[in-house]
Amino acid sequence: MTTESDTSTGGEAEADEVDDDSIVPSELPVLADETGEIQPLEADDETYEAIVEQFESRPHVSSMLERLGLLLRWLSRFLFAHVLFEERCRDHVREADEHGRVVYVMRSRSLFDYLYFNVALLEHDLPRAAFANGLTTSWLRGPWAWLKRLFSSSPTDDDQKAFQALVHQGESVFLFLEKPRQDRESNLEFSQKYLTRLIRAQRTIDEPIYVLPLLLIWEKRPDPEQASFLEEIFGTAQSPGFARKVVGFFQTVWQSFLKFGQPMVQVSSGLDLSEFLQEYPNAGLSDASELLRDRLI
Repeated sequence: MTTESDTSTGGEAEADEVDDDSIVPSELPVLADETGEIQPLEADDETYEAIVEQFESRPHVSSMLERLGLLLRWLSRFLFAHVLFEERCRDHVREADEHGRVVYVMRSRSLFDYLYFNVALLEHDLPRAAFANGLTTSWLRGPWAWLKRLFSSSPTDDDQKAFQALVHQGESVFLFLEKPRQDRESNLEFSQKYLTRLIRAQRTIDEPIYVLPLLLIWEKRPDPEQASFLEEIFGTAQSPGFARKVVGFFQTVWQSFLKFGQPMVQVSSGLDLSEFLQEYPNAGLSDASELLRDRLI
């Protein structure tokens, strides 16, 4: 027999449940179950520390270079000397590094842009990324590094595990959200698992993680409403392919002498991930990572 008090209690519980769910916007797309795409990763501090220590002697295949060879230094001067990286943008990176852990984020994957930031961060003594998703820098390290890699084992072949271990131990990482000219589903598969790992890492450490969106502008004109046939092949101004960036380089290299219209870097002041999560205290990993993605894109 149901009493009036039982009915009242049930109503209050139902109301509480609605209040909790209302924290997450209803229009969010539904992702796969949190354990569906994310590899299980339960590790303690010693495990993370051991992985990162091994990366010191054998860096991840995508890590930024700590030294540039003679040829690469010459090429970087030729390719990137005219790119404007203002002091205020560098200060955003320094401030984030002083107060927490740095995660660089770019919307579209680009080895060309990644190489520029490797050179720029090295030149200005800013934290370099020990990991980036979806690319490799092994071929830039020279034959001695190739031989060394052949006769040494990798700390882990699991990129998700490497990503979370590095973030957990305070190393900087680089995250691309999309592949050029891919649909939304493919891009979610490409990067969403790393955003979820990022959320999980922040919930297990006290120090804030600062997410720094980066933008390298090669052309200063808006994208058309509908991409042309050539833009489908070479990319748009906002998401250029490699060929378009090379063309943009030769179109703008002369502007470095005039400091007008030249390619430039933009760095956000950074998103404090610990404060971001406080805005959605009852959001699960999948919902929180999707909210983060919407904030970044």
